[in-house]
Amino acid sequence: MFRWLALVVLLISLPARAQETAQPDLVLTGEITGADHQTYKALNFDMPAGVTRLAVAFDYTGRENKTVVDLGLIDPVRFRGWSGGNILALFVSTEAATASYLPGPLPAGRWALLLGVPNARPGSRATYEAKVWFQRAPAPPPAVLSK
Repeated sequence: MFRWLALVVLLISLPARAQETAQPDLVLTGEITGADHQTYKALNFDMPAGVTRLAVAFDYTGRENKTVVDLGLIDPVRFRGWSGGNILALFVSTEAATASYLPGPLPAGRWALLLGVPNARPGSRATYEAKVWFQRAPAPPPAVLSK
């Protein structure tokens, strides 16, 4: 029984693991300072047409100085979700999404990964990196024409 359960977990996690090891389509980097305390930073990026799944892996330094970064996501039409600082990886797709994010169509255009900075101590400096992957649906097979 345990082997079957382990196999099921492995098969479910393979697509996510494959994406994590692939090179990101976009990498957003920057710095958070004490001046960012209790502010928001919008990391804007352009979503290409035809994307069916967006994945983000986020990390930052400065935890030893009590810097805290929360995450949110906005598409060109609506607010897609907020996870606070409790997760550092998220995804949204046409079919599903990380808890507290909304699944649905992924419109092309200007999106924003929103960084909330509830705590950054005076004089502190932290760097961040957001890796972004755009997954497109596989192309349908070519139509076979018969005579």
